[in-house]
Amino acid sequence: MGVPVDDHVSAVEGKQPIGRQTTELVPVGHENFELAGAERQPRFQGRACGIGVAVDRPDGRDRAKLVQHSPATHVPRMQDLRDPPQRLEHPRSDEPVGVRHEPDYDGVVSLCDAHCHFFSSRFLELLTEGVPGLPDTGRSTAVSHRLGWTDPGSAEDLADRWVGELDGHGVDRAALIASLPGDEASVATAVARHPARFVGFFMFNPARGDVRARLEHAVRGQGLRGICLFPAMHGYRLDDDGVREVFAAAADLGAVVFAHCGVLSVGVRKKLGLLSAFDFRLGDPLALAATAVRFPSVPVIVPHFGAGFFRELLMAADQCQTIH
Repeated sequence: MGVPVDDHVSAVEGKQPIGRQTTELVPVGHENFELAGAERQPRFQGRACGIGVAVDRPDGRDRAKLVQHSPATHVPRMQDLRDPPQRLEHPRSDEPVGVRHEPDYDGVVSLCDAHCHFFSSRFLELLTEGVPGLPDTGRSTAVSHRLGWTDPGSAEDLADRWVGELDGHGVDRAALIASLPGDEASVATAVARHPARFVGFFMFNPARGDVRARLEHAVRGQGLRGICLFPAMHGYRLDDDGVREVFAAAADLGAVVFAHCGVLSVGVRKKLGLLSAFDFRLGDPLALAATAVRFPSVPVIVPHFGAGFFRELLMAADQCQTIH
């Protein structure tokens, strides 16, 4: 849950400015221990400019009292499930991706970006196949100049620049998306170069068939972890047999499914004047839920709050607890 740091919080010891307006949200958690008949103990802990553990107020009113941050190891019965520094230095490529319900930090909240498109040189080449007026050699450089972008260069160079951007903005880790089928190797290269900073996602079109073999190659062979579905772009429903095959494979491979629902607008295609004949009707969160609910071990990410299908996404998430 989150509470605004303003006059709705009655007591804050050692309060420090957060650097934004009073609507800044600080993640906290509290339980009504009297109703539960349980011993009073802090539940969650995070660090946000010195504000930390949240507990119930003595008068029983439903307003949290925030106390000064202290390390999680100092909180009674708070146990570290995994040591974050060790996890970053020694990532396990075969560990299933999941959304944990337990605290997974040692008093410090990590900031991770779950939606970054890795526009590599190969991506630009694939995107502009058949476009007139572009050279066969050095195509990505020519496209970059047309867009007014910096030339991506090699996947290694682009990965290094991404790390610099993450560092500059205080982001610990990011999911990089291979944004067209056929560009998986670029993201795999970036992940292999910086395994502590990147998780590899890739666009996948189940309508092309051979679903299981292609996914096994991407996940087991290339070390990628997130399967990205764009039904409006590729022309399939989220409750058809091909998508069910994707979920079945994701369950076996320990992968995440990322499904773009609703409106789909690709800025780089517009800048290049490319036709985007997308069928928004196919990106229905309710169809996604009908499939996802049958695979409870597979976490599902829906970006952009459903991109116009917010009501349907709320209904889908209510039906299927693995949709995030």
